[in-house]
Amino acid sequence: MPSSSDATPEFTDAEVLALTSVVSSSEALLASFAEEAAATENAPQGVHGLQEAPTLLPRLSAFIDESEQGGEYYFLGALLATDRQVELIETALDSLLAEFSNAHKVVDAAAEFHGYEMMQGRGKWKKVPIRMVGNIYVRALEAISASGASFYFEGIDIRALHERYITPWPPREVAMSHLLEKIDEHAGRLRSTVHLHADEHHTAEDHRQQLNLAQQNGTYGYKSSKLQNCHSDFKFLDSKDYRCIQAADLVTYILNREKAVVEANDKALTLKRRMIAGLMPALNRGRHRIWP
Repeated sequence: MPSSSDATPEFTDAEVLALTSVVSSSEALLASFAEEAAATENAPQGVHGLQEAPTLLPRLSAFIDESEQGGEYYFLGALLATDRQVELIETALDSLLAEFSNAHKVVDAAAEFHGYEMMQGRGKWKKVPIRMVGNIYVRALEAISASGASFYFEGIDIRALHERYITPWPPREVAMSHLLEKIDEHAGRLRSTVHLHADEHHTAEDHRQQLNLAQQNGTYGYKSSKLQNCHSDFKFLDSKDYRCIQAADLVTYILNREKAVVEANDKALTLKRRMIAGLMPALNRGRHRIWP
């Protein structure tokens, strides 16, 4: 007679249905990740050259943008997206400009999505009516959120920083340290690794050095991290050629205004509220804050 530990467990009909539901949903989730898997047959090299176990989880990329506000605030934003989400964002933004360009000759289908130029009527956006610009901007933000990507935003209140610390670290370094920690945590929760990208800027080498030092010695603060889920090849690219860097700029610019600018009229305030509403899904998947 078999022992109780060997006995076949008996389940009620309700329990069988519940287990079937769990298995089905898990299989569907794995199937969706499989479409974006980097290489499950050949185990990829890890961030530090170690062999990783095969995984069905998607690769991640972070697209980072920086912004300032009158010497009072410094901001960094990061769009975190899988390969599939990157493709969705690129396609959506290209299609959006093509749609408006076909209907309105003043819109250039090859224009760069750039928050400041769009809202201030500069560059290729100079002749586009502000109402049309606003509609394009809102739809672009909605497309970014609809892709499933996440957004992290770190702001530094420079005055408060100096009031809190006698000799504070530079705001740019503090913001980057906090942002990299959150990017690393996000990748860790997905058991994935993340490639870092940013617009080519005079601070590029500073950011590279900060990443390298953090991976050697740890980030600032009481929750120091060596960013083991971040690849060390921090890439700086021309934003004109990369829609996801442009997407990061759009989000960072409007969050800058949301946090630091009081709008002069009701129309501008209404437009900003529409923009923030379109962003909320991506923001809720990430984090946005001002520190300290």
